[in-house]
Amino acid sequence: MYYLFLYPMYIKVYHSFGSNYNIRVTGHVFEDEPVLLEKEHNWFLTNVFTIINLFRMKTISNHEVELEIFDKKFKTFTDDTGYFIFEYDSVEEVVAGWHAIKVNSVVHKEIHGEGKIFIPYRTSFSIISDIDDTVLKSYSATIFRRLYEMLSKNANERRLFDHTVEWYQQLAKAYPPGDETNAFFYVSSSEWNLYDYLDIIFKKNELPEGIFMLDRIKKLSSFFKTGKGNHSGKIDRMQQLLKAFPDQKFVLIGDNTQRDPMLYEQMATEHHKNILAVFIRNKKEKNKEHTLHILGGIAEKGIPTFLFNNTLDAIEKSRELGLIH
Repeated sequence: MYYLFLYPMYIKVYHSFGSNYNIRVTGHVFEDEPVLLEKEHNWFLTNVFTIINLFRMKTISNHEVELEIFDKKFKTFTDDTGYFIFEYDSVEEVVAGWHAIKVNSVVHKEIHGEGKIFIPYRTSFSIISDIDDTVLKSYSATIFRRLYEMLSKNANERRLFDHTVEWYQQLAKAYPPGDETNAFFYVSSSEWNLYDYLDIIFKKNELPEGIFMLDRIKKLSSFFKTGKGNHSGKIDRMQQLLKAFPDQKFVLIGDNTQRDPMLYEQMATEHHKNILAVFIRNKKEKNKEHTLHILGGIAEKGIPTFLFNNTLDAIEKSRELGLIH
């Protein structure tokens, strides 16, 4: 543990989630302060170095951390990637909404990280959405085009698909209107390295605040595989949501550049009572026929499906299904 004293150490607490009786908080412990991403406009080389630095961040494994939440404390250790998970059942019902949380280093008590946890309101449905090529123009099917898009633009310059913000904001509105919102879970194959980068994009464009559920953090040696995470891990993260909210209905939104249709088909097969609808953006035209075949199988289970090219069509379909008003 001697090397801990050589670094300022930084505890990153991600926006986390829980149900009224179950809490799940995640984060990483890093050896150094996070990479700064605030600049509105950067030179190309600055963008390149910024993104590369996100994959150079070193984590600290087997480090003990302590969660402070609702006047209670819990301890755990980081795994071999510096990742920590606190998960426990609450005896007392937790009030819906956003709550502040704090994670401290047990070894260096002055070092801590702060974050938020969201307890969804009891609304008619929640949304599980992919990010790349569903919300954000990423060109995931072509690794060099994806890397160029990421390296040539900073977080403030990235582009979303037209009308997606409008659609998601309408999906977030619970009815009858009130303080409640339908919960958003952004489940992606992008890595935890890109958490702050994605957070800036989502806040700048005023997408509904939600929970990012990303893939294992990658080292610089795996940089050229960014966004090409283990898709079974994406299923595992969706399964976590179904476990936490067994009575909740979900709308699944993805695209057909990679494996979203197949993953959502598996979710529909295993949890058809929990899946309210499936939307797939037709981003890769040569996959259209195969995508329609998969969606046909999902529809046979009584789940509405929709393949769309234009987000305005998805908005209209959402209105037909009673998902937005």
